[in-house]
Amino acid sequence: MRVKLRSPGWDNAGSFVRRFLSTEYAVVLFYLAVAALLFYPMLQGQIVAPGDARVYYYPWKMYYGSMLSRGFPLWTTHEFTGISYIGNSESGVLYPPNFFFFVWRSAYSYNLMLLLHYVASATFTYLYLKLICGKRLPALFGGLAFGMAGFMAAHKGHPNMINGAAWLPLLMYIYERMCREPRVSLAISASLVIAAQLFTGHYQVPLYTYIVLLIFTAYNLVDRKRGGRMRFTLLCLAPLAAGIVLALPQLLATRELSGLCLRPKNGYTFFTGSSMNPWLFVQFVFPFIYTSNYGKGLYGPGNFTESSGFVGVLVLVMAAVAVIRCFR
Repeated sequence: MRVKLRSPGWDNAGSFVRRFLSTEYAVVLFYLAVAALLFYPMLQGQIVAPGDARVYYYPWKMYYGSMLSRGFPLWTTHEFTGISYIGNSESGVLYPPNFFFFVWRSAYSYNLMLLLHYVASATFTYLYLKLICGKRLPALFGGLAFGMAGFMAAHKGHPNMINGAAWLPLLMYIYERMCREPRVSLAISASLVIAAQLFTGHYQVPLYTYIVLLIFTAYNLVDRKRGGRMRFTLLCLAPLAAGIVLALPQLLATRELSGLCLRPKNGYTFFTGSSMNPWLFVQFVFPFIYTSNYGKGLYGPGNFTESSGFVGVLVLVMAAVAVIRCFR
């Protein structure tokens, strides 16, 4: 008879691995690995900055990193005959994560900041989905569906959009918790996130976020008792007002500069000129149906980058299975 002996060290190591995999740190590392795999050129020092980012956002971030040596100027002479640096919201002067460029400004730091926002958007979505469904695996894939979706990947050349979109699922998480625990501390946290999202500089994304939050608030008011509706409504609306107040330094500077710009005078037709064509919704299932070569040779309606919403075949299959199981 043979007795197989196991070293206590292996048992301890296996126990440690199992405990680690059950934590949220393992989820963050998983998303970090996926993001690094998708954007592997950044690991080689190549700038993940196509289109607008290469000629606009990346140079601005490098200029931003040198601002402390210039005395934190609010005006730059490097555009036109001079322009307000803080007034141009896309500069993200007051966005806290951008302070990182004061310490390290290079292609690597630009890539790292972009990658971390992808990881943050996936992680925040995971936390929100885990809160509402209570299961890790669906929440894990849900985080991938949003954090690495077509919209996020296609707009890697517009980092301000990625930065702003990353805060949406965190706000949904906080608002869902407020729905269950109507606490003032949660409302304060939401107001800080709303201010941070405004400081990213791309105001369209915060506007879409407010539409989602207002729909969320209206939907959850239906199930509330009459006495608690007013408190819940105030808790949901107060962060919007407080966040806007906190972001006033940026908003007022942008409003001042906008008076000198041409686009505000273009009118309704200009700003709705690239609206979503109904035929583009087919790209949510077949992302390259209107292209000849991975987004090039577009012959359908609209713009490939602006209409990318594909979340992956696996996610679509899992969503279909979930719908079928729900009806059964």
